[in-house]
Amino acid sequence: MRLDGLLVELSGLAAAQEKAVVANGPEMAIRSGLHGDEPLERTEPDFVSVRIVGLAPAEAELVDTVPPGYFGGNIDNWRIGKGATMFYPVAVPGGLLSIGDPHASQGDSELCGTAIECSLTGTFQLILHKKDKLTGSLTALNYPLLETQDEWVLHGFSFANYLEELGPTAQQDIYKKSSIDLALRDAFRKMRSFLMTTKGLSEDEAVSLISVAVDFGVTQVVDGNWGIHAIIKKNLFSGTATV
Repeated sequence: MRLDGLLVELSGLAAAQEKAVVANGPEMAIRSGLHGDEPLERTEPDFVSVRIVGLAPAEAELVDTVPPGYFGGNIDNWRIGKGATMFYPVAVPGGLLSIGDPHASQGDSELCGTAIECSLTGTFQLILHKKDKLTGSLTALNYPLLETQDEWVLHGFSFANYLEELGPTAQQDIYKKSSIDLALRDAFRKMRSFLMTTKGLSEDEAVSLISVAVDFGVTQVVDGNWGIHAIIKKNLFSGTATV
């Protein structure tokens, strides 16, 4: 499946078929999400989610599928399931979207390196967004963003772009240099920028709101590039105009 653009949105998870909406052209963005009217709860008996959804990074042709990054990949967030929408930046012509690694259950951190693995046939909807028309929560997005009915979930990593930051030996060094401290700092910086860019807050206002209203959690510590997610409730802004 080839998708041209700058940002992808993915949504889906239903019957045994796939469908894609593809728009061709430079400087575009794709959105993807998982179909379903109700948000996913981990306690549901039919809990299922997809842990690997990603596009190809621009920094290398052959890439280890274990470490996640700005392009998505092996994020291992159990919230990416029914009722969720994920947004991904597109880095290469065609996008080169990949989907896999469904789980029947998994906790935050995936501590022992595996979950209840399963097979899955799903329905996914893909929407390609033009770069020059990105507004609201998609403004200047350069990392995987999860949106649910009630929350925005931003994904931070030990290295936001480890392939670039760690150089020629990045795919080996990422397993040696990751830390929760680095991932938390990245998640914080992304949330601060998100609030300032999309909600018009000053830096002081954004940091204050993060301190009292944003929940940070350990996404995973097993995939090389460790992850911290930052969750903010949409109803905090219910009294303000949104796009």
